[in-house]
Amino acid sequence: MSPALRIGATGFALIAVCYGFARFAFGLFLPQIDTELGLGASLSGMISGGSFAGYCLAIIASAALTEWIGARAVLVTAALFAAFGMAAIALAPSPLILAIAVVVAGSSTGLASPPMAAAVAAAVQKNRQDLTNTVINAGTSAGVALSGPIALAIAGEWRLAFGAFAVVAVMLAIAAAIALPSASGAPKAGFVPRLTGAVKRLIASSFLMGAASTALWSFGGQLVAEQMAWGPKGVGCSGPVSVSAASPEPGPEHW
Repeated sequence: MSPALRIGATGFALIAVCYGFARFAFGLFLPQIDTELGLGASLSGMISGGSFAGYCLAIIASAALTEWIGARAVLVTAALFAAFGMAAIALAPSPLILAIAVVVAGSSTGLASPPMAAAVAAAVQKNRQDLTNTVINAGTSAGVALSGPIALAIAGEWRLAFGAFAVVAVMLAIAAAIALPSASGAPKAGFVPRLTGAVKRLIASSFLMGAASTALWSFGGQLVAEQMAWGPKGVGCSGPVSVSAASPEPGPEHW
């Protein structure tokens, strides 16, 4: 199997699990979680905000760790963060434990992006890197879209869903350890890019897009359930369609 195919397939699956399951599926299952644990709008917002904050901190740490210990180790860590966080969500007995678990699971997305770009740069031929990164980035929408039918099939069983997601994440941690390069030979870029006018505008626009879409990612399913009186099955059908077009974060090829 060629490096492009091996890394692309593994990266696609890993990004699908980290972004689609570990991070954004929480909003899809929020109506059921709220019913069981009694979170309320304020606490739900704080938990979702904590997931975004975890992403921001993790992606900064990940960029440094990738140069220090290599892409493969960081990607395996990302998958394990996703697995541990989702397992803890599935078993959460209280809102506090749930909040910690959601932050841990959401942090896996930040850990995954920089080392994935480094792995592609280290092992894939230059003329195939753009295509490989495109395939990997498509995992985000695929993961979110897949979580919808899962929610539909096991309506109300959010603990079972996150438990299954955690098992998949463990399997991907093993796959990443086998299939991905350490990327120790990747070219070393400066840790902080030169802040030209174009970079500043890009940072500002990305920040605004992320801030504007936070409410949709976090409360899209809850709003549908409340405003349209839809049950878990209806939310499961509508959730991914509503949110999958608005991904606010940069994909691996931007790192």
